[in-house]
Amino acid sequence: MIDDGSYDALDKVASDIIKDGLAKYLIDADLSRLALNLIGRLAASDPDAAARWYGDIQTLAAKHPKEPALREQQAKAAFSLIYHLAAADPIAAARRYSDIQTLADNHPKEPALRELQAVATTTLIGRLAASDPVAAARLYGDIQTLAANHPNEEVPRQQQAKAAFNLVGRLAASDPDAAARWYGDIQTLAANHPKEEEARELQAMAATNLIGHLAAPDPDAAASWYGDIQTLAANHPKEKTLRESQAKAAFNLIGRLATSDPDAAARWYGDIKTLAAKYPKEAALRDPQSRAAANLIGRLASSDPDAAARWYGDIKTLAAKHPKEVALRERQAEAAFNLIADFAAADPDAAVRWYGDIKTLAAKYPKEEARREQQAKAALNLIGRLEASDPDADARWYGDIKTLAAKYPKEETLSELQTMAATNLLVAYAESADKAGVKQMEADIRRIAEENPGIPICQEAAGQLAVIPEWEEET
Repeated sequence: MIDDGSYDALDKVASDIIKDGLAKYLIDADLSRLALNLIGRLAASDPDAAARWYGDIQTLAAKHPKEPALREQQAKAAFSLIYHLAAADPIAAARRYSDIQTLADNHPKEPALRELQAVATTTLIGRLAASDPVAAARLYGDIQTLAANHPNEEVPRQQQAKAAFNLVGRLAASDPDAAARWYGDIQTLAANHPKEEEARELQAMAATNLIGHLAAPDPDAAASWYGDIQTLAANHPKEKTLRESQAKAAFNLIGRLATSDPDAAARWYGDIKTLAAKYPKEAALRDPQSRAAANLIGRLASSDPDAAARWYGDIKTLAAKHPKEVALRERQAEAAFNLIADFAAADPDAAVRWYGDIKTLAAKYPKEEARREQQAKAALNLIGRLEASDPDADARWYGDIKTLAAKYPKEETLSELQTMAATNLLVAYAESADKAGVKQMEADIRRIAEENPGIPICQEAAGQLAVIPEWEEET
């Protein structure tokens, strides 16, 4: 008999064996196993050969109808072909699926065949739903029937739930009514089989998907789906994937509905914040909290600056408590930058504090290039918004950018930002008749251009300096 370890060696001589006739070398059981292995290994690179090997297994199964192992090998081989070739040859994949379906129908006492049919159905739906939704719906009907006709078999209903989830993810935007029905099927399966954790996970993920696709056109339905997830998470506190889905769903709702319903958005944010506080060991909850807070700042800061300051404080606290989570300080810096952009003119003192936070992060984490870029952008923003009100501060902010660019000459973005800042200050100095300031900015712009010949912004700025002498004479 051939063991599994022999297959690698047999791969090398597979072509010769197939060419001369497998039956000449092997007994039927080993022939079937070898052909199945070859299909799994080589179907993607040689589909024609894989089809021939499948034909060999099919012939053997028909030749020995009393041997269920051969039928199972045929069904496995058909599934392997579906898995590898469905996207490239959906017609051939449909034929192979039909083969599995026929085997399962003709041998109802062999549950392994039904399981393979169920898995094949889910795979085909995943591959074909977007391109052929009608076929996907038919296939879903098959798996739904299998699960209903064999209620004592876990695999068919697990696959039904997965298939429904795939359909929701791929077709919710184009067919929301059907998506709602498929979600209802998952919900029913989860309710009828409370010991099956996976069904609840799929329900929660499907509801999250529906919210992502349909919250804007149907906010009431979205709120209902969110309530379903919230209930699942509350009823099964040991299943962390459920609360992760709740946090993601709440974030999606905030992203889509915060502008139209800020009060609801604040409640959803509160839900995420509560989850993150209650389960401090779960980083997957802090991430959506920080993203949700940043999102709220971006959307609602101008209408509710006090709330924006609180949301920023939440992000800042998270980043300080969890320094190993880079994404948290990324969000803090982004949020601080957005607040500067929104409120620098109205509250310059607060803007200076937010800038100080970004500067502190950049200094504390020198290996993170993005922090320096965020600091330089924030400094440029402050110069652009506050240059007339505080020229001394402008010089300090410019000095910060200049220091960063000098310390990290390989980071081109810093040189670009210094050039833009110098150009802004040059104009301001020219308008205020500050000749020394103009000359300093001219010198910096020319030097940066000389040091960075491949950066267009730097070259363009240097090229425009020719107009400055005339400007000075006019002033």
